[in-house]
Amino acid sequence: MGDKSCLFFMIISVWFAALCLAQDRCRTPDSKVGRCVSLYECQPLYAIFSRRPIPSSSIDYLRRSHCGFDGRLPRVCCRSDNNDDSDEPLSRQVDLSSSRPPTRTTEKSTTRKPTRTSSQDSGGNANVLPRSPDCGSAGAGNRIYGGVVTELDEFPWMALLQYRRANGSLDFACGGALINKYYVLTAAH
Repeated sequence: MGDKSCLFFMIISVWFAALCLAQDRCRTPDSKVGRCVSLYECQPLYAIFSRRPIPSSSIDYLRRSHCGFDGRLPRVCCRSDNNDDSDEPLSRQVDLSSSRPPTRTTEKSTTRKPTRTSSQDSGGNANVLPRSPDCGSAGAGNRIYGGVVTELDEFPWMALLQYRRANGSLDFACGGALINKYYVLTAAH
């Protein structure tokens, strides 16, 4: 009975290990076999992500490569090494073509210098809360799009907040909604 239990345990262990390895397999946007890994572990996609400004076709490719999160770190489908049939670097082999036309941005800035107000509350402190005409519209409708990829600047009231960590690295750690020209409403993670 002990040998059968040991054999059963070994078969279950091998099956579980194979199942875990299969969970990391994915298809890249250009239909190559890949592994779902942290963006920071996939050199070709991280190189694309690190370029500034990021071309819209590259943004689309990165979005289509997304395969989940590890905590707050994005995971991407990174091509497996066995797909290499040429000596060309993988970052040059990546097809950045998009079915959508590229997004155009304008150079005109719409940001205005803040105006100072002298309104005081009864305690003598400057009133920092916005007045009614400056607040957002309550009847704006449902803005949840159920995971559908959106274009840059499609929802201009949304904000992604970036923080500088103690070690100097930058991290996107929170999101929010612009509620007027001075305030971002966040979940305060």
